[in-house]
Amino acid sequence: MKLDVSVELNLEIDKISEAVIKASRLAMKDTVREIARDAIEQAPPLDHPHPTGTNKRSIKFEASGFETGEGVINQGGIEGAVYSTSGYGGFL
Repeated sequence: MKLDVSVELNLEIDKISEAVIKASRLAMKDTVREIARDAIEQAPPLDHPHPTGTNKRSIKFEASGFETGEGVINQGGIEGAVYSTSGYGGFL
């Protein structure tokens, strides 16, 4: 007796991989947005000795694969950044 067995896989790995990358980028965007929101809320209040609000207004965020003021950052990887352009945000 002779048996011929054939197995065909249709995993659609490319579609799945694309969906995972898209979901990961959305998760990164949501995460950095929440961190930026917390940083803005924790910035020095207006009753601070120097109540300019400059640092609060200068807090920005970026996530890979999404449009920013300067285009799309790092189309290949998944990265995020929360930063202040005030010049002294890191000290606060």
